[in-house]
Amino acid sequence: MRTFRHLTTAEISDIILSFIQGETKAGLARRFNIDHSTVHYHVAKYERSYPEQGGVYAVIKMQAKKVCQHPSSKCLVCGEMWDQIRRAERAKIERLTKELARAQEGLRLAGMLVE
Repeated sequence: MRTFRHLTTAEISDIILSFIQGETKAGLARRFNIDHSTVHYHVAKYERSYPEQGGVYAVIKMQAKKVCQHPSSKCLVCGEMWDQIRRAERAKIERLTKELARAQEGLRLAGMLVE
C-alpha cells in the first residue's frame, strides 16, 4: 500500500540540488522515503521550468546556478582553484606509473635498453 505526503519546498529543493550534484533518483527516493516516481516527477518539472514562470522550480533553478560545479581550473562562482582530475583518476595514474616503472626495471635487468 502506498502512502502519500506533500513534500515541503525545502525538501523539493534538496532533492533537485542533490540530483544535480550526482545523487541517483533511487538514492533520493530511499533517503526521503518516497516513491521513485515522485523524484522523477520533481526532477522533470525542474528540467522543464524557466525562471520567468515563477514558482518553486524557478527559485530552485536560480539557486542551482549559484551552486559551484567547478567545471574548469577556477570556479567562476566562488573563485576557488580546482583540479579536474578526480581522486579515482589520480589513484589510477599513480598505480599505472608504478607498474610502468616496475616493467621498465624488469627490462633493464633483462639487459634491454629502456628510455
